[in-house]
Amino acid sequence: MKNSFNHFLAILADNSYPPKYKDIPEYVDNRDEIIAELQEILDDDGHLPDSMRYFCVNGKTTASEITDYLEKSFQQFRTEFLSENHGANHALRTELLTQLDSIKKSISQVVFETKQIGDETLNAMMDVKLQFCNEVIYFVVNTQNISKISIQDKGKQDRHSFKWLKGDDRMLEFFNKMKSNKLIASNTHEDDFRAVFSSVPVKEIENPVQWEKGAKLFTYFFMKLIENKNIPKSPTWVILEHFFTYDKEGDGRYVPIQQGIKGNRADIKELGAPKGAELVDVLFDSEKDHI
Repeated sequence: MKNSFNHFLAILADNSYPPKYKDIPEYVDNRDEIIAELQEILDDDGHLPDSMRYFCVNGKTTASEITDYLEKSFQQFRTEFLSENHGANHALRTELLTQLDSIKKSISQVVFETKQIGDETLNAMMDVKLQFCNEVIYFVVNTQNISKISIQDKGKQDRHSFKWLKGDDRMLEFFNKMKSNKLIASNTHEDDFRAVFSSVPVKEIENPVQWEKGAKLFTYFFMKLIENKNIPKSPTWVILEHFFTYDKEGDGRYVPIQQGIKGNRADIKELGAPKGAELVDVLFDSEKDHI
């Protein structure tokens, strides 16, 4: 089997989750006292408190990090698989599916184990790995004798923008509020915004909406769209890249928002709403006033 395939499968198969512990910065005034207290805890049971513990999976420590990492690896896998038409190679596909089935069983077992630990971030990271394993299996199963071109064309034909469920007048109000709260670019045209929420084919989206805040706040915004039933629950995250852009690196270059930001949900559920959440909440509070 090709090294590139083995590399990706090795990542999926590596499901160790070694615990690590946060260090106490040098600038903390009572650092020595804290360390002394922690030493007493260590003397009792040999473990630091859970509040200082975090886990590392595939070298990553959050669901969003591991999502980005796996998405890049999966993209390389998909590109090579399609470009060389491996879907027609029955022996290769059988070997891949055999290994993936074994890996899935292993991940499922680890998911069960990590649930007992009760660490939400670790649970989210393992859930991401299981999700990707299922996606890879689905991809390999459904690419038999299908060329790269036909797959790409079918994907473009099937994908549409989000369907707005709250009425035309609410969409306009929503749009204006997002601009006034500086969540989207001030020069965003109403027609471009409507296209994102009008269930139109992807090819008809000429100008994606430019998000002006960070990835975590966008995740929060998109969660609220779904929770408040402004858009259907599915399809959602996997098609974001066609409809929204953001300044990922903070250098003024806007790039498509990838589905990997979905990983931020675990942090939001664990730590609460991100900074700037009130700018998003008011969008939905306004709708409730009209009910």
